[in-house]
Amino acid sequence: MKKEVIFLLIFLFISSCAQKEAEEMSVTSETLEEPVVETPEETTPEEPETLLGALEPEAEEPETYDAVTQATPVSPNLIAHWKFEGNAKDSINDHDGTIFGDAIFDTGKKGKAISFDGVDDYVEFSQSTVDEFGSLSKGTIAFWFKFESLLDTQTVMPIFYFGNDKAKTTQEDIYIIEIGHFDESSFDAVATPDPNNKKIYSTWMNNNRDPFLCFDSNKNLEEDKWHHYAVVVGADGNTGYLNGVELTNRRYNFGNKNDKSFLNSISAKERLILGYGRSSYLLSPEFIYFKGTLDDFRVYDKALSTDEVKELASLS
Repeated sequence: MKKEVIFLLIFLFISSCAQKEAEEMSVTSETLEEPVVETPEETTPEEPETLLGALEPEAEEPETYDAVTQATPVSPNLIAHWKFEGNAKDSINDHDGTIFGDAIFDTGKKGKAISFDGVDDYVEFSQSTVDEFGSLSKGTIAFWFKFESLLDTQTVMPIFYFGNDKAKTTQEDIYIIEIGHFDESSFDAVATPDPNNKKIYSTWMNNNRDPFLCFDSNKNLEEDKWHHYAVVVGADGNTGYLNGVELTNRRYNFGNKNDKSFLNSISAKERLILGYGRSSYLLSPEFIYFKGTLDDFRVYDKALSTDEVKELASLS
């Protein structure tokens, strides 16, 4: 009987210990169980932007250019183009000008334009530009301009000047585009100004006092108004255009329309200037100034056609 009681007590003790151990293991298991971690949705990483892609803008549709009006490989004959958008840089080549005086940039026919005060303003170009232009046997000079007359005190107002670098010389080698001339009715040993002559002239002089080729617009131009002018020399001779219309009634003071002289006809290849120059010794022996505004100044190494000049004058 005693043995049975002892066995029963031992059994109960073992069972109690086993149950307690099982409970402790259960608690430990719950404590050590790892939490469930939600896996984020997979995303496809963006391609990293390359340095080239970051720096380069999106490609634009190429512009379509006209052979006359734009400087592209399809218009190789445009050799100089001064837009005067705040400077005297050539947008085509390296024929940049140097500005002298207090010239300002004002509202132009297209964008900005350069304005001369008629006192000390002009633009001059390098000897390399003089040499290159001096080799042209044909070509076109075209530009927009407006002017304020100084013709009560001086005989001419030079816009474009090519030739001698000296004043007061009788050996004139000059090509000049100018407003005004002189009072022909009172001409004596020295020319006097004519405030009523506001025509535009293209004049060539070489090694003497008299021009060998000179024509004018045969009509006065209105002050403070935009005009487009072009002089053209080619295989068929020379001509001029005003506001896109050929000056068929232009007046020849010297020479005729069959003359093929251009800048290479001037032997003194010394200066190229806008807004400053001189005419013959009898008209203006000193260098004098232009008062007015220039815009969209172009030089071509070919004679533009009537339609091409008309197109240039239609741009605004």
